[in-house]
Amino acid sequence: MYSITSSVDTEDPRNPPMKKLPASQLLTERISLLAVDSNKDDCQSLLAILGSTGTRIHWASSFREATTLMHQSVPDLILCERDLPDGTWKDVFRKAEGMRPRPPVVVVSRKPDERLWAEVLNFGVYDMLLKPFDTTEVCRMVRWACHCAEVATSKAATAAAA
Repeated sequence: MYSITSSVDTEDPRNPPMKKLPASQLLTERISLLAVDSNKDDCQSLLAILGSTGTRIHWASSFREATTLMHQSVPDLILCERDLPDGTWKDVFRKAEGMRPRPPVVVVSRKPDERLWAEVLNFGVYDMLLKPFDTTEVCRMVRWACHCAEVATSKAATAAAA
């Protein structure tokens, strides 16, 4: 299990204010992240942001590659581009739903699209992240998505034991 610690106290755990700190201070535990994006430069940006945190980033350029990596091991978090050469974020989300523990999925897009954002949230995806990536926003998203997944896994284990 991993634990992600907050750099500041906040009243709203979904949208905490964060100090401008290096990523290594914003994320304190190693996690495994699957980035599903056909643009290698975007994955390099994630590596530049999260590399100092010890985050293991696995990159898939298509839904098919993502499926292969998801069969090899369950990531702590999946960041998925809106459109892929052989599918969409919905395909990745549906695949993640069958995994145990179920990793949170964050949809990534270059355009701030309110309709897409509403669809993503209604579908059950954790949230959306805009490109180009902002260090503070990436770290906030990763930290809280993993925290929520850990809480959900803990609740499920408690319910199963009861």
